[in-house]
Amino acid sequence: MIESLVSQLTQSNDLMKSQLEQLRKECTKLQSDSSLRAHTNDTQQKLEEIFEFERRLRLKDMQLEEQSRTLLTLEARISSLEAEIEKQKQKSRSLSQQRDEALELAEQLRQRLDMDDGNANGGSVDPGSNALVSQSTSDDETREVESLRQQLLESNKKRDDLIKVAEQMRQRLEEELGKSATAHTELEQLKLEHAKLRNDYSGMERTMTEMLTREHELNTQLTEAQGKLRQAEEAIGWFKQELPRKDGEIANLTDEVHTLRERVNTLLENLAGQEQLNNYQSGNDLLNKHRSMRPPGGGGNL
Repeated sequence: MIESLVSQLTQSNDLMKSQLEQLRKECTKLQSDSSLRAHTNDTQQKLEEIFEFERRLRLKDMQLEEQSRTLLTLEARISSLEAEIEKQKQKSRSLSQQRDEALELAEQLRQRLDMDDGNANGGSVDPGSNALVSQSTSDDETREVESLRQQLLESNKKRDDLIKVAEQMRQRLEEELGKSATAHTELEQLKLEHAKLRNDYSGMERTMTEMLTREHELNTQLTEAQGKLRQAEEAIGWFKQELPRKDGEIANLTDEVHTLRERVNTLLENLAGQEQLNNYQSGNDLLNKHRSMRPPGGGGNL
């Protein structure tokens, strides 16, 4: 029974040592497993790429807003130039009308001069008086014609200036329209790039969601593994504490077994001696009985 107990304790000790070795292997495997670190590095790289996409997207948004503001400014300037050109056209039409009126008035004055000359040549008025009146009328009309001529020249000059200004404004308008067309083209290009970045960003978001889900799963597995590792470390500590005590118990039991074996051997020796003594005593008893059963005076030696 004692040997059986010693055998069970020995087997239990061996099993504990085997479990301890297995736990050590699992701990080493968990500590040396780099897949989680690699995945974490991959996730960090994806995050940095997403941040870079977000930065580029914000930059494109700012460029898009800037182009939109520039386009609105150009459109406002174009509208202002068109309004100014319309004003210049109205001034030009007004000056043309004034010139036409001046020409018409000059024509009327010329006709009046012709009529006055005809009257002066065909009338019976006093030649001296007629000459004075004609001279006075002619001077007034000459001054008026000269004034009208000056007004006409000024109107023509203003008209020419307005034409030059209108031409300059037309050229500026063409330049602004060219800038507006360029801005529209750049705006469309920015919109295309913006849409592409949005699409790429959406793809990155989906990838990031998958990566975060995977990372969450791996973190859960890591937490479980760390829990198992702590349990293994606790078990290792318990085994380290229990093994010396078990070894001591086994040593004590081994000593007791040796002591008991010695006692058993002693008892067996004593039992063998007693049995031998008993056998000897039984032989003497049988001999004495045999002697007592011999007939008187007869029988030989045994």
